[in-house]
Amino acid sequence: WTGEPVPGNFITVQKFKDAMESVKNCSKIELHLNSYGGDATVGILIHNLLKASGKKITCIIDAIAASAAFTIASACDEVLVYPGSIMMCHEVRSLVWGFLSNDELQEVMNGNTAYNNSAAAMYAKKSGMSKQQCLNLMNKTTWMDAEQAVKYGFANGIIDIDEEKEQLVELVNKTTMKVNGQEYDISNLHVPDEFIQHIQETAINKVMLAV
Repeated sequence: WTGEPVPGNFITVQKFKDAMESVKNCSKIELHLNSYGGDATVGILIHNLLKASGKKITCIIDAIAASAAFTIASACDEVLVYPGSIMMCHEVRSLVWGFLSNDELQEVMNGNTAYNNSAAAMYAKKSGMSKQQCLNLMNKTTWMDAEQAVKYGFANGIIDIDEEKEQLVELVNKTTMKVNGQEYDISNLHVPDEFIQHIQETAINKVMLAV
């Protein structure tokens, strides 16, 4: 509300610029992402800073890259996921408060459309899909496990690691995710029942194959 950074585990634009400055002499960057997202404008800005850096950037999705974090991942030359990693893209949301006229509401809608088109263009460039295909995925709020992220073209490969070293990511239900036993509240991300079922069925299949 005040425009000041909120205390907590957040990345501000200035912090990211400082981080990029600290590796200005590097030709390659390994970027680790584990984020449910945040401000769409910041996501686009970080995406563009990465693109403009001229460096080869490999992104590792340690657990989840959703919303604005999905936008950041799309800037990277190579995106690698763990078998338990999750990615998600959706349309931009706007918080509207107060008594607004039709014209004022239309301005909000126009702004959302501009953000969606901008993001879809970035996702299309990363995945090789058309902009309209990406807009369709965003409209449905598309959740992806590791294999689906690779299939869509948003990830380039799945990291092959020993089971004992694998970061355990568990989508418990629509409101809770566990990463290495630590629970995180994801109630504001609106995870669909179909994706929960898909994750659970995939986990069961892996156990059956292991047996």
